[in-house]
Amino acid sequence: MIYYLVTAKHSYTMESYLETYGRSLQDQVKLVYYEELPYIGEMPLGTYIFSDLERLSPAQITLAAYVWNHLAQVRPSVRQLNSPRLTMRRFELQKELHRSGINCFQTIRASELYAPFRFPVFIREESEHTGSLTDVLHREQELSSALGRLLKEGHRLENLLVVEFCDTSDAAGVYRKYSAFVVGGEIVPRHLIFSRSWVLKTADLGTGEMLQEERDYLEKNPHEAWLRDIFALASVEYGRIDYSFLGDKPQIWEINTNPMVLMRPKDYAPVHHPGQEYFARLILPAFEKVNSPQNLARGVRVLVPQKIRRDLPGEPRTRSIRRFAKNVKNKVLGRPNVGVVTRHSAGEF
Repeated sequence: MIYYLVTAKHSYTMESYLETYGRSLQDQVKLVYYEELPYIGEMPLGTYIFSDLERLSPAQITLAAYVWNHLAQVRPSVRQLNSPRLTMRRFELQKELHRSGINCFQTIRASELYAPFRFPVFIREESEHTGSLTDVLHREQELSSALGRLLKEGHRLENLLVVEFCDTSDAAGVYRKYSAFVVGGEIVPRHLIFSRSWVLKTADLGTGEMLQEERDYLEKNPHEAWLRDIFALASVEYGRIDYSFLGDKPQIWEINTNPMVLMRPKDYAPVHHPGQEYFARLILPAFEKVNSPQNLARGVRVLVPQKIRRDLPGEPRTRSIRRFAKNVKNKVLGRPNVGVVTRHSAGEF
């Protein structure tokens, strides 16, 4: 059984996959909300994927690490992916990639603009996957104005990153973004997106040549060796890396520890369906490989100390109600992939 730890708000990344392309895994993957961890009490044996680490608060990281350490005591009966303490977050990874000469651009905290950097730049959040919050900024005045606007909108300065813009477009002005998963020890190419926009979230170009280039990427997995090195450097055992090439030099944008596996088929343009179906066939055996046979032996007792509970961020009432309603709906519909419970008892989780 695979237990996928995730924030309640962002569980859709795995849910949409299990409801569509990954239906065969519904009885083998259970979603566990970090918000539920203080109340579970006992955790079954199996494989635990600690996802969404970049979104966790310091107190939630302490909680996740506490649970990780308890599970680690019964290895190999329990397998764990993504140590809450060791897995690099976005800023830490970007600093290391630039320091080691892998990335040509650097990233600095908006609260530390005294450090030298070069224009143009853009601003993004450290702990979210919202992409750039600004256009490309070419001067200090533009940067100051953009930061002022973002602060007025409610962003916190300490959660904003200033990133040097790295233009990876080709001679025709087309940008390429490669993405690949790591699942345990398997490197699985995800997709190759083409766009005339430097912020690539979804593909907006799809000629026959581009689709063939993407298919070649999926079939040949040409960057597997050095991708494995980057994931190892970041101590990421489950997640998705996004990257491009500046000439022949790879530039890593980020590693997401809670990536969207696959959306619903209707969310993709028909021209992209073959690529999504091909990836679905690639990722399935990777999940099956990290899966642990269901073990009905007594699980791991995890009693979270009051001090850790006390430091956890409060959950807004509206979100708590929404999460409770979601759990009830999942149970009524009999969807095992999202059968989250607040307490573990009688061998059920």
